[in-house]
Amino acid sequence: MSLPQVGRIFGWSASTTVRMSLRYGHVGQVALRKAVETLDPSKPDKPEQTDNQQTPPPAPQPEITAPTTATVH
Repeated sequence: MSLPQVGRIFGWSASTTVRMSLRYGHVGQVALRKAVETLDPSKPDKPEQTDNQQTPPPAPQPEITAPTTATVH
């Protein structure tokens, strides 16, 4: 449950909610990361590659042509 919800249940003022959240609301890195991902859904699933981790371009693929049909007389 979020601290603002707890504050409303207990009847805390806004300033008391802030004080209590600073005192008791220890937020871990995992929770912060999830919050950022929720707020920024456009963030890619994979981390961006840095210059020293470039992936090589894909190998060229041979051109594929459709089979032709021959007419026998």
